[in-house]
Amino acid sequence: MDDYKKEFIEFSIRKDVLRFGEFRLKSGRISPMFFNAGNYDDGESISYIGNVFASMIQRHDSPRELSLIFGPAYKGITLSSAAASSLWSYGRNVRYAYDRKEVKDHGEGTKGGLSAKVVGSIKDNDHVIITEDVLTTGETKQEAVELIKAAANNVSIDGCYILLDRCESVNDGVSATELFTKSTGVPVLSYISIFDILEYLEETKSEYLGSVKDYLSRYGSNEVKRRLGLN
Repeated sequence: MDDYKKEFIEFSIRKDVLRFGEFRLKSGRISPMFFNAGNYDDGESISYIGNVFASMIQRHDSPRELSLIFGPAYKGITLSSAAASSLWSYGRNVRYAYDRKEVKDHGEGTKGGLSAKVVGSIKDNDHVIITEDVLTTGETKQEAVELIKAAANNVSIDGCYILLDRCESVNDGVSATELFTKSTGVPVLSYISIFDILEYLEETKSEYLGSVKDYLSRYGSNEVKRRLGLN
């Protein structure tokens, strides 16, 4: 396992972000694993996660065209601002913006249009990435894509950057990341995936390895089942 992935997993466990046990997900599934980025709730965590996203951006944004980081409310707000702040340490001054869950009807919101829906600016010819913790169904991110494209002309959304890809089936064995990319044309890049967590559980001889594999045998994507020999 790559050192940076092991470090991220152990940091997330220490911060109670990555937990093992029994959890009911929004989908109704009972999962032996839960990832809650809301527990990255202190200065150390925000600095660390900002550096995680910044390293991903530096690695994948080779043309250095990125001009805006968009964070869908709510968790994406913190992640986008942390990423933009950390990119500054690389000498890159990139804007960030996020959407409002409730349309603002006072102050700048009285102007209507984008200002009532978005904090920050989306400009013509922007190169944008979206930041999130996980991609469960992809619905929130699809809404973000539609909002960004409607906000300005000739906007390019170059990727959706997430911390963890659970690689679960959401539609006949197809994962949420696959469906999102198919419907939007936006590639999804993850810092770690369920395969990294499985490798970590194996290396540490965790008692939860069996329950995570059992869960994936029921709810894993076709790719997961193929790679793990679960078909």
